Amino acid sequence: MAIGQFMLTRAVHLSGLLMLLVSGLSASVRAQEFGDFGNLGFGGDASGEPVEFSASIEVNEGQRNGVLKVTATMSDPWYIYSVTQPEGGPLKTEIEAKGNQFKITGPFQSDKPPKVATSDVFKGIPIEEHFEKVTWTAPIELAEGIDPNSTPLVVLINGQTCIEGGSCKPISDEEVAAKFVGYIKAAAAAEEGPFRDKSSHVSWTVELKPATLPPGGKGEIVITGTPDDAYHLYAVDLESVETNFRTLLVLDQKGDLKVSKPTATPEAVTEVLVPNTPPVSFHKGEVKWTIPFEVPGNAVEGKRIIKGMVGYQACDDKSCDQPLGFSFSGELVIGSNNGGGAAAKLALAKVKFKEVAGHEQRLEWFKSAAVIGSPADKTPADKADQGKTEIVTAAPLSLVSWLTYVGFALAGGFILNFMPCVLPVIGLKIMGFATKGKQDVHRIEVLDLWFIVGIMSVLWALAAITIGANLASAQFNWGEQFTLTEFKVTITVIVFAMALSFLGVWEIPIPGFAQTKKSGELMQQEGAVGAFFKGFFTTLLATPCSGPGLGVVFGACIGQPWWVVLSLFTAIGIGLAFPYIVLAINPRLLFWLPKPGEWMNTLKEVMAFPLLFTVVFMVSTVNRDYRIATLALLMVVWFACWLIGKVPSWAESMKKVQVWGISLTLIAVFSYFCFTYLGPIDKRIPWQPFTEAKLAQLRSEGKTVMIDFTADWCLTCKLNLATAIETENVALLIKENKVVPLLADWTDPSDEIKNKLAELRSASIPVLAIYPPNSEPIVLRDSLLESTVLKALSDAGPSSNEKSKGKENSVAKEGAFEVTPAKL
Repeated sequence: MAIGQFMLTRAVHLSGLLMLLVSGLSASVRAQEFGDFGNLGFGGDASGEPVEFSASIEVNEGQRNGVLKVTATMSDPWYIYSVTQPEGGPLKTEIEAKGNQFKITGPFQSDKPPKVATSDVFKGIPIEEHFEKVTWTAPIELAEGIDPNSTPLVVLINGQTCIEGGSCKPISDEEVAAKFVGYIKAAAAAEEGPFRDKSSHVSWTVELKPATLPPGGKGEIVITGTPDDAYHLYAVDLESVETNFRTLLVLDQKGDLKVSKPTATPEAVTEVLVPNTPPVSFHKGEVKWTIPFEVPGNAVEGKRIIKGMVGYQACDDKSCDQPLGFSFSGELVIGSNNGGGAAAKLALAKVKFKEVAGHEQRLEWFKSAAVIGSPADKTPADKADQGKTEIVTAAPLSLVSWLTYVGFALAGGFILNFMPCVLPVIGLKIMGFATKGKQDVHRIEVLDLWFIVGIMSVLWALAAITIGANLASAQFNWGEQFTLTEFKVTITVIVFAMALSFLGVWEIPIPGFAQTKKSGELMQQEGAVGAFFKGFFTTLLATPCSGPGLGVVFGACIGQPWWVVLSLFTAIGIGLAFPYIVLAINPRLLFWLPKPGEWMNTLKEVMAFPLLFTVVFMVSTVNRDYRIATLALLMVVWFACWLIGKVPSWAESMKKVQVWGISLTLIAVFSYFCFTYLGPIDKRIPWQPFTEAKLAQLRSEGKTVMIDFTADWCLTCKLNLATAIETENVALLIKENKVVPLLADWTDPSDEIKNKLAELRSASIPVLAIYPPNSEPIVLRDSLLESTVLKALSDAGPSSNEKSKGKENSVAKEGAFEVTPAKL
């Protein structure tokens, strides 16, 4: 009975606080006019891997060019953004080749257009989304000497995948092995004449006019069908789902080209061919279908894959052929110097008629990706049509939907207490409880209230940012910040500094965070400011995580009025603060904890290790090009914290300010140094992969060859590359002297590179070896200066074929794939 009265009394004491947290929200809700509930988007399984990637490569027989296909398969209800997502919108999908084994020579094209949506967040910017499955195709070119059967070919994928109305997961440098599936045989039909199926009475040609165009240029695809005498072909009807007595036409790969509806010459005639049947439209004699297209003015130079299919049936007055089909494919070259040119015949191959008839884009491929309609304008049948574009806007919430979201927010906030991001501060919480455990009940209540206010202040600040983003037609996406290298590095540094504080290297200068034995009394006398900042800092460290249900809540905030955003973030804060609300109601729950003592210091040091594991995880998410720079920066932060920790807490304020100034200056200077010289650099030199066979071939041709022996784990190698090798002067001299640069990457074990180093009498890297024509190599070791490299290149001289005049020898062109063998 006494316990019940005690808890009731504590509950009354806290009623004022709870009223402050929820009464304003209730008043706001009652003041709003709620709309229809709408779709909460809870369907499907949002667990597990949201997207799986696969890739394949085909190479033209006897050539180095081919086709790369990358397929993304999404779990319901996840989707991925397109490779053509306009700037200013969500993070688009980007695919690039890893290493120098091959290069992508044109932009990626999807096998089906994305769904295009809009929202109040990205006003005027279409949001291009792919659901279920999408395949992107791009032309490639293998580096000289690369055998796709034996050489691993890998692509890197960046972007993000999201749940509609929910959270997003970043895709950061995901490596996908591209499987070699075979060689593409040359299509004889494109060279030897029209395509004709053995069982057909029609001959076909498809031409691309012209085959080369500049950005902004216009062209056309001309499909010509020539039936035998007395036979005819049916008209193309892109408005009807009917496939009988129709010629079907699909252009399923066109990239960023703007295409229009095809026109026919001559025009079709409409007659009743069979008594008591509806009239049909058909063409008499030869017919040409012309598909006009235009290259965007801002198109990226490179190759575009053009692919399509035709389904047809030839008939005479007495009988008809079986419905047949064929595919056509070719390449359009886009470049600033291409002002047009000759037409090119496309390669044709037989396909089944049902493949054309069943193609999901048969009635949509010629339509632009403009957003049409609105949810109110669409019928359920329209929304179910996968070919139609769909607009997505933030619909007003009903009372039921709002309460549902509040429930998710409360539960998600509470679960956030147990998420990995909060594990590092569990020790702080326990030690804070321990110091309060022997204090009077009233003081515990007061400090807990300030702790709760600290928690709520972070959530209210995030709500304010989200409201501001909505008003500015931007988006504050809870997961998107992890796509920013700057954010990930900053969080990594903060967590690492906290780990050093837990290990006693230094003390975090926030009231109530003192962690050493000497400051134990200060912790016990912690006041309102210390409690507030402890709650604030604890919540701040929890923000990188998103608990179950919070993804749906954050998605619901996009485009909603300010009161909805504020109410949902407040509910998250209440859920996160729930354990402390319970303790404030019944402070006697703390009395089971032992008295503060040595065990607190041990616990504090033990809790540093979860922090350090968090650092390891965070570094693994940083872009590979910045990982070494990040690790170097952490070492500088370690030294700066150690320097601060050497100043005792009783030292004069001026002394503390001086040490802090020196430490922060060191961190700032070395941040610039690390990310300038240890991060990615602009590649001015057209490197090729090193092989002993490649070196022997180039030397037999009289080439001057430069080999850089390097590795990702070699910091000096990276510094040499940034300051002495990959410079404008060195690149210019390499180009003038026609030097062939080879890269010997020793990141992974390689007997070939190891043996070459032994041959050069080197047992370590970095090593830069320059082979003059018909002379012994010039070997440069360890740290280098640009002047040293320039002198060595000058001493080596140009390739020997450059010293001769009137000879038609090959030269090392710019680009890693354009070194042509010399004529012997």
